[in-house]
Amino acid sequence: MKASTAIFAGLSAQISEISRFSGIPGVSWGVIDNGSIIHQASHGFCDVENKIPCNANSTFVLGSLSKAFTSALLSQLVEDGKLQWNDPVREILVDFQRTASDLSAHATVADLLSHRTGLSSSDSLWAGSDNVPLLNHSDSVKILSYLPQQQAFRASFVYNNWAYDVLGHIIEKVSGSSYSSFLHDRLLGPLNMSSTYFTEGSAQAENEAKAYAALSDASPVRIGPAIEGDRVLMGPAGGVRSSVSDLLVFYDALMDAATDQTELGLQLNSTPRDRPFALSQLSEMWTGWNILPMPLLREHSYGFGWLRAQLPSVMAPSRGIPEFSPLVGVGVPSLLAIWHSGSIPGYRTHATLFPETRQAIVVLTNSAPLNDGTRLISDLLIEALLGNLDNAADYVRIARITAAMGATRTEGIHKQLLDGRTRTDPSKPLDTYIGRYFNAVQVFFIDIFLRDNHLYLSFMGREKDTFELAPYGDDSFFWFLTHDEAARLARDSGYGPEFYILKFGATDVDSNSIDTLWWKHEPSLSGFGEVFRRDLDDQKTVTYEDNSEL
Repeated sequence: MKASTAIFAGLSAQISEISRFSGIPGVSWGVIDNGSIIHQASHGFCDVENKIPCNANSTFVLGSLSKAFTSALLSQLVEDGKLQWNDPVREILVDFQRTASDLSAHATVADLLSHRTGLSSSDSLWAGSDNVPLLNHSDSVKILSYLPQQQAFRASFVYNNWAYDVLGHIIEKVSGSSYSSFLHDRLLGPLNMSSTYFTEGSAQAENEAKAYAALSDASPVRIGPAIEGDRVLMGPAGGVRSSVSDLLVFYDALMDAATDQTELGLQLNSTPRDRPFALSQLSEMWTGWNILPMPLLREHSYGFGWLRAQLPSVMAPSRGIPEFSPLVGVGVPSLLAIWHSGSIPGYRTHATLFPETRQAIVVLTNSAPLNDGTRLISDLLIEALLGNLDNAADYVRIARITAAMGATRTEGIHKQLLDGRTRTDPSKPLDTYIGRYFNAVQVFFIDIFLRDNHLYLSFMGREKDTFELAPYGDDSFFWFLTHDEAARLARDSGYGPEFYILKFGATDVDSNSIDTLWWKHEPSLSGFGEVFRRDLDDQKTVTYEDNSEL
């Protein structure tokens, strides 16, 4: 059934309401039906301060929609005969070194692409305040080499952005080009995607949607630009910039390439067009390599930078409340959806392709909202595309309720912290804890120092990542940010109480000397969390002045 453009135009009021409740200042969306772009529209502002509206050519940071570009670039190397999907990472990047007894030491390109290494996500090791990564692109191979095993190798789905940054290293090593150059030469140039570029920026930057975060009253606050700069960390995982108009071209090219790849089981009447680049690896890219842990009878799996879902399905995890992640496509013939979402401070994105019918929806927004408003807009548009609005959930209602929940979530976390607090005075003199504490591979450190007789922590010695500590329990301290404080710093406010607690101790249990710090920055970490050891050559020399200069 061919969708009517009038149907999509009629959804503007609902999209506006979802955006208002969610705290989304600007949104652009587009629709492909039967291989043709039938609708592009925008609402709100890409630059709130200057009242500049969004349009179909406005560029947004894509977040994890960038993973499809990384996957496509790797497919070009496979096409060239320079790479195989099952090539071991350690044979390409000699710095990827895990212990011989560690099965993840045998991880392949396919394992990294499909999130089946089982290695801990550990995003807090890179996500710093003001959208400035705490580490460098050059650090990612070393980080992936030491991350703890959260689940068994090739047995579970554990999302890992570090793996995709390492894939960027593989692209550069095998191609002999920078990621940006290879992206332009093999994808953007052939497809004439003039408003798409990598992290270093381009002449199109004046039409780039500015980054915002939603305060607890849903008003937007401007935050720093995301994943910006030459060879910045997490660029291959989330740093590509693009527009609705360009993405529709890219996604249509992917679906066109799928029309003659019978492995996908497509039954299309359309004839593939002349293609500007080879994509015969699409059957591998869109195969379900890893099953997602979702309570569904129908398929929901992960390929190479894409998810597969058999509709009816949810298009996001329910996070414990299924009512707020309703099934999409109930009451219409089942379809295979190829989809992904993106999330980076200041931007949320969502794209869904239906290759069997050559249909697609893309939604780009410039906010870290109070809820999953971008996905709600996408779900609404999908139901319209399928001619299924009569069976659609009330997405405006869901946006209103979940936004209210998001605005008050940190209050509950703060209460849990205070309820668990057993001390208001420190166990030992504060200068006992002073020092620089390193992780196992000496890449990430936490400074503990005194200022005006108060104890502070500083992640990587950064002034904007410096927070005051208060006593919590025996040899433990905590810090905390309200929702609005976190929003203004472009920090995620969705962490549980354990994230904010630092535990101190000694390597020698019989010693009273503090030389170890534990931080549970990832819920899957055992005990008190990751171990950080004090640099004994530099102990008790860290000061606030030292930190401010780093």
